[in-house]
Amino acid sequence: MKTSSSKALGIAAVGILLLAATYFVFERGSRQVPVSPAAVPAPNTEGQPDATVLNGATARTEEVEQPLAEQPVAHNGEEPTAVDPNAKLRESLASVRLDLEETLFERINPSAILDLAQQIADLKVDLRANPQPTIDGGVRFELVGVPEEISAALVVYRSKDPEVANISKLLIEYKNEGGEPRYLHGAVRHAPTATVMAWSDSNGKPTNLVISTKTPPAYKESLQAGIDLSQSGINLGMQYHLDLGNPDNSGMLNLAMKNGMPLDTKSPSSLAVGQSPSVNEVVQFNKTLLGLCQSVSSFPK
Repeated sequence: MKTSSSKALGIAAVGILLLAATYFVFERGSRQVPVSPAAVPAPNTEGQPDATVLNGATARTEEVEQPLAEQPVAHNGEEPTAVDPNAKLRESLASVRLDLEETLFERINPSAILDLAQQIADLKVDLRANPQPTIDGGVRFELVGVPEEISAALVVYRSKDPEVANISKLLIEYKNEGGEPRYLHGAVRHAPTATVMAWSDSNGKPTNLVISTKTPPAYKESLQAGIDLSQSGINLGMQYHLDLGNPDNSGMLNLAMKNGMPLDTKSPSSLAVGQSPSVNEVVQFNKTLLGLCQSVSSFPK
């Protein structure tokens, strides 16, 4: 039987591995998009931490008694307006994008991020697409029905711990607005990403939840804009960990890099947290995630 502290160290190790993988994925795939230094605004750090200071409806009729799909409604003789099935999801995406960028300033809202992840997890895996290996040892399965603002995927890992039956995560990747990286918090950056990772025991009961956020820098574009990121640390985002079995092991980390490598991270007391997810929300998300995993169980892992 492993101790709580060893589990916490294992989870922290996974977090550091995922952070290290971020550099290789984004740096190798970075696009050569010129950014004019004149177009880069001066950083507005008033009242915000310095990026280099790492302190840590169903319708019925009388004739047909069965649910009908929602139909477009015409007004004043005009053409009916098409109903966007992803309207609520798009609204959440816009709001959470801002939440993810806020984590650069050491503020996180885990409940809002988990709510978005739940909406995306309610979609289906694209069984026509070939699963792809990930740099951190997982297998990636793309989701279908995803709004064009993002890409989303299920990533499944093989557990080597007999006490852990399932390790999986939902990966949400926003696309760069306008097709280019943009300046934010001291650097030219790619669009933000969020991963919501869950651990389950052999009975399917959730044991841990980890939410990681990153708005990674575009190193080449930053350098072209006259911003040298190699000499100082830079914030990437945050990590929120909820240990359902031992709340004392729960906590937050400030994720950062220096010269392309992860920096040692701490959990400074200055980190602000929004509403934390409820146990019921975590249980529901874990159940949905397990359902996605079962839908791809026929694929070789």
